[in-house]
Amino acid sequence: MDDKKIKILAVIRQGEFGGGETYLYNLSTNLNPELFETAVLSYSDGNLIRMLNEKGIKTHILNSSLPFNVLKYGEVKKIIKAENPDIVHLHGTRACSNALIPAKQMKKKIVYTVHGFSVHEGSLALVNYIKRKIEKYFLKNANITVCGSESDYKTAKGLIEKAECKIIKNSIDADYYSPIPKNLTVKKELGYADSDFIICSLARLTFQKDPVTLIRAFSKIESKFKNAKLLFVGDGELKEECLNEVKELGISGKVRFETFRPDVKEVLSMLDIFVLPSLWEVVPLGLLEAMSMEIPSIATEIPGTNEALKNEENGLTFPKRTSDELAKCISTIIENPEKAKTMAIKARQTVVNNYNLPDLVKSYEELFPYLNKL
Repeated sequence: MDDKKIKILAVIRQGEFGGGETYLYNLSTNLNPELFETAVLSYSDGNLIRMLNEKGIKTHILNSSLPFNVLKYGEVKKIIKAENPDIVHLHGTRACSNALIPAKQMKKKIVYTVHGFSVHEGSLALVNYIKRKIEKYFLKNANITVCGSESDYKTAKGLIEKAECKIIKNSIDADYYSPIPKNLTVKKELGYADSDFIICSLARLTFQKDPVTLIRAFSKIESKFKNAKLLFVGDGELKEECLNEVKELGISGKVRFETFRPDVKEVLSMLDIFVLPSLWEVVPLGLLEAMSMEIPSIATEIPGTNEALKNEENGLTFPKRTSDELAKCISTIIENPEKAKTMAIKARQTVVNNYNLPDLVKSYEELFPYLNKL
């Protein structure tokens, strides 16, 4: 290896694609290969690992589904010793829990990129108390913490005011996710007619993403808009609940569930509305991709998301868990196509100006050498 190169060991919780995994892939495959070399440690196999290998990036897999597995520390140390990275880049809380202490013991420089702090609604008060303690430990022991939104930066400083933190906004490749004609081949493949109006959530079916609120909102407008169809792309622990909700509401014929697809751009191109009803986010990459492709977008009015999507400016937002309000947003876009188009054009400009991948890569290409010299 060229001595001038900075070697990075990037650590991620899983080998299947989610927001953090997409972030890692985009960064690892776009760093200047003459200056940086990346290896990846994941705690499961999957499409991310396959695609990294196709790009010539070395990967290690330690199979573990536990949020915190001290029994794997010895194996983590072996990988760190074998790779001998200058920097260990921890993507998210799970990666921190399983690799920060081994990296510290091996005296490595550590970057902790927050893909959403682990303290959030849906957890018991005691659980959140423990999670705050853990996040404080991460912030204290990482050489620098990268926050993808202003909201997460404020959260970090609220936990540890003196923590070394930097904002590098979550970003996507706006050149790749540029507007293209509707992919009618994919639309037909999924069983839709050309005239069908597709409302879609491209996200995991989890508590965080709150797919049930979207199902309930759709049930309120589907009889009014006869060609409207609802599509979910992604799997998760709430799939059975979602299927039951669709059945109980009597809308099974208009709702389709698809597993993860690698052709995200082609799927996005056929959509008429993109919806993300999440309960919390950093700045969601899936939303940025839809905005960049000028797909009219609706999302919850929550910190992080509302830094990118501004209500009535470049999309529509609604209070979380309010299916009535989400139904109104969907109706507004269907009934006002010119307004929807104007907002969608502004949405792409927002991404190009503020959330574009080359800016994120450049920020890391400046951060890694700075940290390496400390």
